Amino acid sequence: NNYLSTTGRLLSPVSASDIAVDTTWLKKLIESNRTSDLPCFLSASVFNSVVADLITQAWTPLCLQLLQDRKDAYVELVRRAVNSASVANRFPALKRFFLQRVERVVDEI
Repeated sequence: NNYLSTTGRLLSPVSASDIAVDTTWLKKLIESNRTSDLPCFLSASVFNSVVADLITQAWTPLCLQLLQDRKDAYVELVRRAVNSASVANRFPALKRFFLQRVERVVDEI
């Protein structure tokens, strides 16, 4: 099943085969950073760092895409509202200025 996003893009579910299951890198990390008191566990700081890196790698692109989609939707909403206002057509320079300003502000977010 595919799902339609609010921006009209098709989203497909993630299959189990797309999930990384190779743990050899983690075993090597544990071996090189383990302590003598609990040799099968990473130190808390190394564990936290590994988890933070994995979360950052997995979620950063998705969050950036979501942010871009929201920016695009907001600018489109403002553009439609301005274009539907009858007074906007009487002042085209002001309309252009306003839309450019909205786009600039949204890009800075």
